[in-house]
Amino acid sequence: ARFLVLDEAFVGLDRERRRGLLEALRRLIPGFRQIFVVTHCEEVLESLPSVLRVRETAEGRAEVEPAHPPCGEVRMRV
Repeated sequence: ARFLVLDEAFVGLDRERRRGLLEALRRLIPGFRQIFVVTHCEEVLESLPSVLRVRETAEGRAEVEPAHPPCGEVRMRV
């Protein structure tokens, strides 16, 4: 099972370069079973087909929930 992780790969990129990186990422999709993108860039989040948001609860725990489909009913506490 091949997977790719991009951690904050969009930091420091202007809009044109972000779009170019997103397009390159779309071309990579057939070669990977899963692609994980860690980002705080809302423009990038809106361009991805599945997004899970991770936030810290008042108790200091991580909560994961879908930001938009097709993530489905995923909800997890860690």
